[in-house]
Amino acid sequence: MYIHRHDVPEAVAVWLFDRPTVEEWELHFEHLRELATWSDRTGKRACAMILNHHFERPDAVRRAELAKCTEAPGYDPFVAFVAPNAAMRAVLTMFTWVQKTPKYELDFVATSRDGVTWLEEKRGARLEKLREFLTEIRVDFRRVSGARP
Repeated sequence: MYIHRHDVPEAVAVWLFDRPTVEEWELHFEHLRELATWSDRTGKRACAMILNHHFERPDAVRRAELAKCTEAPGYDPFVAFVAPNAAMRAVLTMFTWVQKTPKYELDFVATSRDGVTWLEEKRGARLEKLREFLTEIRVDFRRVSGARP
C-alpha cells in the first residue's frame, strides 16, 4: 500500500508505505522526479515525510532507481523518515554514514509529531498543509487496512 499527499505550491509531501507493490513503487518514483522540480517552481525547499508502517528494504532494482531519483538535479528536500523502532532508526542512521552524502537533508524520527517539528524548524514556518495531510493519511490507512499507522 502506498498512500500519498502532495501540495506543490506549499512544497510539502507525505508518503505512507505498507508493503508497496511494484506499481506503487513506480508511482513513488514519479513523485520523486516531480519533487525535484519543486524548489525551482515554488521558491521553497520541499518538506517530505515518509511513514513506514511495515519496513521492507526495496530490492536492488528499486534501490538503484531510488538513488537515481534522489541524486537528480533539483532534488533537495528536507525529509523526515518516521521509524518508531529505535533499533531501526539506529540501523538506518548507520547506513547514512557509509553512503554518499545526499543533496537533501534527512533525519530519522520516532513519531510523525517529531517529524513535523523537525520539518517546521528546517522550513522556518508552520506547515499546516503537512499537518492536514497526516490526518488524511491516517484516516485513509485505517479505512483501507483497519490498522493504525
